[in-house]
Amino acid sequence: MALGLILTGAGFSDIAARWWIGAFGLLLVGLVGAKESILWRWRREQLLEELAGQRGRAEQALATALAAERKQAEQALTTALAAERKQAEQALATALAAERKQAEQALATERSRRSLVDAHLADRGLPVRRILLLFAIHRSGSTWLFDMLRTHPAVRTEPTARVWTELGIDGWRYPRAFHHADGARVPMEITPDLGAAIPDFPQAVVPDTRHVDESDRWTVEKAHPQFVGFNAVRLGGRIRSLRERGVDVEVVYGVRNPLDAMWSMAEFKTRDPTWYSSLPIEDVPRFIAHSLDVLVALHALIGGTVVEYENLPDGLAMNTLCQRIDTSWNDAAVKAWLAHAAAVTERSKRRQRSESAFLGDRIWRRNPDGPDRAWLPHAADIAAANAAW
Repeated sequence: MALGLILTGAGFSDIAARWWIGAFGLLLVGLVGAKESILWRWRREQLLEELAGQRGRAEQALATALAAERKQAEQALTTALAAERKQAEQALATALAAERKQAEQALATERSRRSLVDAHLADRGLPVRRILLLFAIHRSGSTWLFDMLRTHPAVRTEPTARVWTELGIDGWRYPRAFHHADGARVPMEITPDLGAAIPDFPQAVVPDTRHVDESDRWTVEKAHPQFVGFNAVRLGGRIRSLRERGVDVEVVYGVRNPLDAMWSMAEFKTRDPTWYSSLPIEDVPRFIAHSLDVLVALHALIGGTVVEYENLPDGLAMNTLCQRIDTSWNDAAVKAWLAHAAAVTERSKRRQRSESAFLGDRIWRRNPDGPDRAWLPHAADIAAANAAW
């Protein structure tokens, strides 16, 4: 309206004024439309940018989630595979260990059977006229002394356990540690119906000594008090019965400083907990004291020769024992045998089984308190052992 009045006043005709008004309106409409189009395109681009950002973030979140799930799945798979592999390895190891143990048991059984057969084949049924029984406490060097005696030309080792049975002894005639070890080729019935091969020690050749026929040689056996149920009276009765039948039985008592024997037992048990597993280390003093009491009781009943560990290999007691074995030997012959016996049985030449702990070095310093002071409550047992010794 205002624009029309202005145009009319400016000399435009009514028609011209209307035309200009219409044109101006169209221009305004165009300008407004152009403005709205620009705003729309800007808004559209802004929306597209926002959508692109949201899509990027969504894709990134999806990628992160997928990566986390993949990593979790891979870790779970790795863990599962590791567990399955470990389980399979354990099952295989268990199966192999069982097969190996079964094979070792079968081999041990076969070795024992063959050794038992060989022992009975080697037994010529020679008369037993003399028995040399080594009766000793544990860890007193009894195996060493036994092997030294085996080298004496007037001593023989019985292949079978007939003398062992005659004496009423249980247990094993020779330590398991040396069964079937390197160099073990002497068949022996270790205990009734159980065989093994034990080490061979050559007998001494001593000049200027008389030859002793094998049937007149001393048959040597070795036992511990536990093997007779700590019953000196029962063993003494068996020995007296044999003597009454004309069999010469000489008992050799193997002893050692009680504290050293106790510590040696404790060290052996530490190296091999399965050895005398029913005997706790704290009870070792009582065990040694009891064993020494049995030796004292048997000596009172039967008599015999005492050999201390400290006398090995060539102390005065060994000279006395050698003279008892053969009274015809002079000092030179005794020294020659002792030198031979000591040389062939020395520790560096002894071969125990690989898994055995029979031979070992000292672990602790000897003292009456015992390992970890375990023997403090057993002072009376240690005193009793020393008195018996």
